[in-house]
Amino acid sequence: MNDTYFCNYCHRDRNHTIEHTLVTVPAPDQYGDCDQVLRLCSLCKEDHRHESPAVAFWVTHHEDGLIGVVFKPGREYEETDISYGGPCEEGYSYTHERYELHFNEVTFEWVVTLEITTDSRDCDSRYSSTRYLHARLEDLDKNRVAGAPGFKTPLWAERKNGEYRDFTAESMNY
Repeated sequence: MNDTYFCNYCHRDRNHTIEHTLVTVPAPDQYGDCDQVLRLCSLCKEDHRHESPAVAFWVTHHEDGLIGVVFKPGREYEETDISYGGPCEEGYSYTHERYELHFNEVTFEWVVTLEITTDSRDCDSRYSSTRYLHARLEDLDKNRVAGAPGFKTPLWAERKNGEYRDFTAESMNY
């Protein structure tokens, strides 16, 4: 049986040189669960998160049109928030969007995640929902914007199932 293991990051075998000792580290998946481990050589363990790239992309906003989201280079993790909403004719509606740039330990690539949380009330009930999305950096300019030639927005993919609550239905045990 072959007892040679490779570093999951740089693909060096463990016998490459004496200073490249192979270690295992927890590998959180895109949901933060640590069910897997990575085998990393000592050099990659120390520097397997490279500095983040500069990232800029457009998102559509229902009131303000296009908004630019910018992440500065050289950080291990960065986030930015956009909130909007307020009273409306039958109650209220608020939305909070959190954009995060982080290094995915499983795929070894930088990704942008988006969590959209809404809370609203109308004449019938209170509702809340949360959606979890993500986009790889190469997907940040995939969608064309109607009425804005030259501008593109991210192609988001569902990261995990969202949540939805209807408070009146819950109180009636539906």
